[in-house]
Amino acid sequence: MTKRRYSDIERRSFVRIEANNPISYRTPNHHINEGLTVNLSGRGIMFYSQQSHQLGEKLDITIESLSPSEPPLNATILIKRVMQERSDYKVAGEFIGVR
Repeated sequence: MTKRRYSDIERRSFVRIEANNPISYRTPNHHINEGLTVNLSGRGIMFYSQQSHQLGEKLDITIESLSPSEPPLNATILIKRVMQERSDYKVAGEFIGVR
């Protein structure tokens, strides 16, 4: 039996899955923007955006399905983290509602 180190154990409530889905989202001032998911979990999303966002900002997002038989997911997220990467931003948000 192999012993696992504590640092090797996933300590999250939900497992993250890598995803490459197109998204669109509406900002509080009603601008529509597009992005691409990095990963998803039961609690939140990380996506690439060309715009920076403020911590605590709420966005209405639509995550497009890659399968024609599955509908898109419409949700509201709360921005928790923004990281600049070259000319883009990685934005992490927590799901606070599903529509």
